[in-house]
Amino acid sequence: MKLSREHIIYNLGIPVPLNESIHFSRPMELRILHEQMLYETFLDTIKTYAKDKLDKAVSTIKDWKDFAAHIGQVLSDANYLKELLTPLYGRVVRLLKPLADFLKKLGLDTFIPKIKDFIEKIKSQGGWKSFMGLVALGSIITFITDKLKGLGKDAVQDFLTKQFSGNFVGDVLGKLTDWKSYLGWLQPIVKGVEVIFKFLQPFLSAAALSKQQGGFLSLIKENKMRKSELKNLIRERILKEAEETALPNLDGIKTGDAKQAANFIRNNKQIQKLIGNINNPNEVNEFFSVLLGYMQDIKGVNKQNLKGLIDTKFK
Repeated sequence: MKLSREHIIYNLGIPVPLNESIHFSRPMELRILHEQMLYETFLDTIKTYAKDKLDKAVSTIKDWKDFAAHIGQVLSDANYLKELLTPLYGRVVRLLKPLADFLKKLGLDTFIPKIKDFIEKIKSQGGWKSFMGLVALGSIITFITDKLKGLGKDAVQDFLTKQFSGNFVGDVLGKLTDWKSYLGWLQPIVKGVEVIFKFLQPFLSAAALSKQQGGFLSLIKENKMRKSELKNLIRERILKEAEETALPNLDGIKTGDAKQAANFIRNNKQIQKLIGNINNPNEVNEFFSVLLGYMQDIKGVNKQNLKGLIDTKFK
């Protein structure tokens, strides 16, 4: 079995030392073989479950087969998986703020450090396991902030205790034996696919386009995608993120008013010009992280400083 270095690193999540880039040691060979068998088994069960949708571009998630098809397409492409992991991780991290705000009101924010620890441990898995873990955790956090707001403290605490008091990372990894095990674990927690769709929505248009035309990076390198199309897609992705994430202290905008923040970004010529300078979708997550971090850290926003900060990031 001959596997590419990219597949081993980005799909399987196994770091390859430079001195083993050509000939692997026996322990490394056995580890790769074991991880490849887990990966193949999981992916094969996805293909069986969603075989009628795998070859179609998934731009929405209406049922569990749409979800499976999207996951299967990502896991089948080492380059796309590599492109997606960093912004996916960033999205989960950003969801912590609305989660913390919600739990603090109930006096339950003591769960936040543990959830943060779970995020980092999942990230450290690398490859497809990180992807599946982040999708699960991001969907569960979205469920908490969207669906549990009307419940009392005891009900919310019971949910958090059940999901996060044990070894959450071990629970996720233990369900990666096959698709039905993973789905059978996640489905009862988040109830319906609409929660997963909301969490993954910023990535779906990108995934659909990648599926249709061979991936973002290849499109840019081979000039198969017009720059105007790329700019529009990047702009929409940033605005979608902004609408779902509060940008506090933004030129007098009330803390937590995400729609006003999104409108500010949409109508601010300076920020739009900066967005227009982005040529690589991988930069979108960094752009938004810089913007969001700056707004959260600085009470009074100086637009010129913001422009200089982002200009420096994207020279």
